[in-house]
Amino acid sequence: KMKTKRVFFLILAGVFMLSWFLGVLRFHVPAIQTLFNVVFFPFGFFNLLIEQSAISDGVSTLLDDEIIQGVLWLIFVTLQSLFYYFLYRFLGAMRQRRLTND
Repeated sequence: KMKTKRVFFLILAGVFMLSWFLGVLRFHVPAIQTLFNVVFFPFGFFNLLIEQSAISDGVSTLLDDEIIQGVLWLIFVTLQSLFYYFLYRFLGAMRQRRLTND
């Protein structure tokens, strides 16, 4: 049980740092946006949609608030970490199943 939590929090820390780094860098290097969307599939796309709608609609909404953007980013990071964690568990189970069948 403790190893499970440790693995999840390591993934969470990695996703947090990478999303922060790529998130800042993508405003300076446009090609990084594509890398951001690939690395953070599927939730990176939703994060981009939320950011673009807050910027481009021209209407002041709740999404324009910096605090709301920060909370939505933390939700994005958590959901993406859960996605990677479940993928890690699934691939580990598949590997274990393959090893026991050989």
